[in-house]
Amino acid sequence: MKVVLLSTYAGGGAGLAARRQLKALRKTSQPIKMLTALEDIPEEGVFALYPKKWQKWFFLIRKFGEKVWMLPEEKTKNTRFAFSTAQLGMPILKHPVFQEADIVHIHWVQHGFVSLNTIQQIINSGKKIVWTLHDEWVFTGGCHYTRGCQNYLSGCGNCPLLKHPNPADTSSKIYQKKEQIFLNSPPIHFVGCSNWLTHKMKHSPLLKGHGFHSIPNPISISDFYPATSSDRSSSKIRLLFIAQQVKDPRKGFSVLWEALQLLSPEIQDKIKLIIVGNPVASEYVSNHFEVEWKGTLKGVSAIREVYQSAEVMIVPSLEDNLPNTIMEAMACGLPVIGSDIGGIPEMIQHKITGWLAECGEPLSLQAGISWMLDTENRKKCGNLARKWAENQYAEEVVSQQWQNLYTSI
Repeated sequence: MKVVLLSTYAGGGAGLAARRQLKALRKTSQPIKMLTALEDIPEEGVFALYPKKWQKWFFLIRKFGEKVWMLPEEKTKNTRFAFSTAQLGMPILKHPVFQEADIVHIHWVQHGFVSLNTIQQIINSGKKIVWTLHDEWVFTGGCHYTRGCQNYLSGCGNCPLLKHPNPADTSSKIYQKKEQIFLNSPPIHFVGCSNWLTHKMKHSPLLKGHGFHSIPNPISISDFYPATSSDRSSSKIRLLFIAQQVKDPRKGFSVLWEALQLLSPEIQDKIKLIIVGNPVASEYVSNHFEVEWKGTLKGVSAIREVYQSAEVMIVPSLEDNLPNTIMEAMACGLPVIGSDIGGIPEMIQHKITGWLAECGEPLSLQAGISWMLDTENRKKCGNLARKWAENQYAEEVVSQQWQNLYTSI
């Protein structure tokens, strides 16, 4: 039973989750491989459609071709990567890793890697298909997160992300194309990393008649583990925020910044904010509390060390699924303050492993930060967070769930 994982990238949130699944299953001797667009992160079992550096242009032409396709529809630059048309794709079916597989397991495949036509070709190949969703794109007319919009329940159209929304706009056309694909295909096994996303899939008219499962992403608890007391020696309480793009509105950094301004001067003087991600935003400078910008970190050890140097992780997302950052922080014994949206409430138990803040509410984040100033609260939540990560997300726990699913189909 040979399995191939499809992922545009080996890095990034979704690519990292796919790579961790690959690593976990290879430890069980599962014959599994991963096919990506580029060889961006060399690793055993990972194959690139375009492995040579000069071939990167083949990918970039498709990636930016997707964006050029959308330029007439682009409402603002902020929505540029919030909507994908999947009009362009790569010759995935010709690759030997794909051809030898019995099961094709799709992960995040946008940016010109897999087109709607490619999806149809994969279905026509007769191979069994598993599809892990890392956002809502599969059952919408093109958006990655619906942002409260309910149009996907009735065929899309009038998309609030498009410049000229109307009943027959691009979102409606993409939805109709997906309808032709999914409503006439053999059963596809759709997997949500969170129960929240699986619930949304089950209620999607587009995916009616398919299989639905909920399996979290795995994490190596031997790569991410709690710090010793010396690792966190600091006169200030270190709060950690991580986002690939700090200014992405979905990640909620502006809400966190507002919450920090609400703290009393005495409390502000006790904290230090550590920010991981790009770009370094010059407008976020404070005279009341210390701010340290780390930029982008590479490698497990560098990422682990930044968790181990902190006391509290803050994830103020306005939309999210099952963030890898929360999983990593919990494995490192960090209590997490997170928004009560998406799959985050499945990860954080309020005042047990962390603090659940009301989404988009600075006052609720402020209350969580104030509560976490108590050393005993942080210690209790951090210890229980580590145990939760061991019981729910450890490689051996999650890989068994994948083995059971593969065997069943």
